[in-house]
Amino acid sequence: MAELSDIEISRLKQAFRSYDCDNSGNISTLELLPLMQSYGIDAREEEINSFLKAHDKDCDGSLDFQELMDGMKPIIVAHRIQVEGLLAAFNRFDRDKSGTISHGELLEVMADQKEDVSNLDILRFFKEADVDGDGEINFMEFSRMMCCMRHSSHY
Repeated sequence: MAELSDIEISRLKQAFRSYDCDNSGNISTLELLPLMQSYGIDAREEEINSFLKAHDKDCDGSLDFQELMDGMKPIIVAHRIQVEGLLAAFNRFDRDKSGTISHGELLEVMADQKEDVSNLDILRFFKEADVDGDGEINFMEFSRMMCCMRHSSHY
């Protein structure tokens, strides 16, 4: 498995310190839920308890930093890989490397891929993706649409 970067470790340490409300040097079940949510993980109480049980190596009912890092490592690495994949996909569409995707670039890529998508579908996608209404799709808008499409068969 891939290792965590120095930045990822630093961010996790910062989160650990922020959510260790009682400054015990350990994260309790109550502190773990908001920490997980800060990483975009919408976990239920039983999932939090399961996570704690699986990674609480010294069986003290809480997680020290190393236990938390061991548990979070696969989650953080998976997230990094997902973001890197989204960035690679975005860069395939951003042909002029401007940091945004124009309607023309979207049309070109779809044509090159020989995708059977109508111009109307592309216009609809573009209109929905362009949240800020500036006429182009930035990386955040692209990521949002790709994640939404994953959970829907809309397009």
